[in-house]
Parts: sequence; structure tokens; C-alpha cells
Amino acid sequence: MPFIACNQNEYKIGPAFPNVPGCIRSLVNPEPRPDDYQLRRLRLHDMIERIPGTHRYRVTEYGLRAALFFTRTYNRILRPGLA
Repeated sequence: MPFIACNQNEYKIGPAFPNVPGCIRSLVNPEPRPDDYQLRRLRLHDMIERIPGTHRYRVTEYGLRAALFFTRTYNRILRPGLA
């Protein structure tokens, strides 16, 4: 299970077993990690951008605006309407 560490607007993805060599890790979990798929989708929609030379991601201005839009829409329209 990978871990996700966050620091303000940056997110870092890392292996759950950092001391285990990659060849053994691939035997334990040969499938691609689900978070890789989610990060790729967010990156392709310009919601996040990768910081060069690291395993960190930064939320873009567009991503922040979209997150605020969906949060406000849910809080102001959907949640009161479903109550």
C-alpha cells in the first residue's frame, strides 16, 4: 500500500516498503497502483502538475478553482436539496 504525504499544495507518493528492492516489490504487487491511475487522470486534466526531478505534485490554479467549484456546489445546492 503506497503512502501519500502532503505539504500545503504539494503531494508526494512513495512506496509503502521503501527498503524492499523493486524486483521483490513487483512480485508482491505486480499490478499498477491505483493512485498512479488517479494521478495520471488529474495530470491529464491539468488539475495537478508534477514538480520536475521529484515525486511530488502541485495543485494548479485550475485544479484549485475546480475543487472549490465542486465543493461549493455540493454545499449550497446538493446537500440542502437532499436533506
